[in-house]
Amino acid sequence: MDLKGSSKFQLIVLGVLVVAVVAAVGVFALSKSSSTSGIANVTIWGPFPEETFNTFFRRPEISAAFSGSKINIKYVEKSANIFDQAVVEAVSSGKGPDVVLISQDAAVQYLDKTVQIPYKSFSQRSFKDSFIQESELFLQPDGIEALPFVVDPMVMYWNRTLLTNAGIPNPPTLWTQLYTPDGVIAKINKVDVNHNILKTGVALGTYTNISHAKDIISLLMFQAGNPIVSMDSNGSIKSVLATANVIDAQSSANAAISFYTQFADPSKTRYSWNSSLPLSRDAFTAGDLALYFGYASELNNLYARNPNLNFDVAPMPQSQSSVANITYGKVYGLAILKNASSVAGAAKATMLLSSSGVQSIWSEMSGYTPVTRDLLAQKPESPFMSVFYTASLQSRGWLDPNRSATGVIFGDMVGSILSGDKRPEGAVQDSQDNLAKVLNTLSN
Repeated sequence: MDLKGSSKFQLIVLGVLVVAVVAAVGVFALSKSSSTSGIANVTIWGPFPEETFNTFFRRPEISAAFSGSKINIKYVEKSANIFDQAVVEAVSSGKGPDVVLISQDAAVQYLDKTVQIPYKSFSQRSFKDSFIQESELFLQPDGIEALPFVVDPMVMYWNRTLLTNAGIPNPPTLWTQLYTPDGVIAKINKVDVNHNILKTGVALGTYTNISHAKDIISLLMFQAGNPIVSMDSNGSIKSVLATANVIDAQSSANAAISFYTQFADPSKTRYSWNSSLPLSRDAFTAGDLALYFGYASELNNLYARNPNLNFDVAPMPQSQSSVANITYGKVYGLAILKNASSVAGAAKATMLLSSSGVQSIWSEMSGYTPVTRDLLAQKPESPFMSVFYTASLQSRGWLDPNRSATGVIFGDMVGSILSGDKRPEGAVQDSQDNLAKVLNTLSN
């Protein structure tokens, strides 16, 4: 959004929000025997830059909104690499934050550490009407684990110079267009007689040297119709990668992983990538890769890595048989920890931060797209942000029981196919079994 400075409208909206949030939290506060009187000091930990948040909280509208709600906010940045361990250690010592900013793929891991906002304080209907669909991964049978704050959708960055020189006017919109006679593989790939890839159109097929490989594979499975896991009415999560009672579950997963790995098979005409190549992000910024599948948040970093790179952004390619346009995304929510010094104060803070009035200012200042449907309906003029807004609405994800463990499972699935040890159906079945074992540890 292109909003300049404070506006009377924003101040009025935020003033109304303060009253609404205080009323909404009232029931929640009573249910938790937590006082709403006095000033509440709320500390938030998250993986985003501290400087960005501090600038945000100094904005007059934001400062006034939290002052009106009698909340003092402190944000502390924790590196994503150590975030989970830092929270566990802090909670164990009784010195943890009040609120943590977690992604949807960490929701399961944090469930036993967080306080759920009951639906009598924030109904499911209001939640679904307010936020993007992917945010619903934070909904539990009895309440809301986290309120959405940031969404980071996956998009396709494309090298304009490489496509133009190859006579390709536009980037592909369908996966099948990658390997048509006039597609990026046929017109851009340069492979020598020893199967060494010199220049390529797309980075797919391997695991360790493809940025966000697990997320790309997840997206392909979503587009093929496989949700990877499902949650029943009791909140139990089950793997459905190869489950017989899910229609075409295994065949759709097989199709997705078979499609993915073919790009690293030298015997295939679509051969475009192998494990000897650099990380896909590095190949793209070096100008040797035509298409890069990355996150909206990577835009500025890509510019910084190579200011002379002539690139643009487009939606992720879609499956020809898919009935809905889908991309993978990371949605981050504000979750209240059980050891919060003031549960009511933390609830006020999270409700304010996820509201449209605050989201509009956060989006303007941070460059992230908002998580609320009403703001996403207002498409910006920026050619990059307009793509990001649409992608945010189309974002999907899954409830990952253990990001580290499932990363190994997905990597092994790809590796076993490329090595010839397993056919796609066997690799999918192994992944189903291993994912089920990880899920079983949640109930033990």
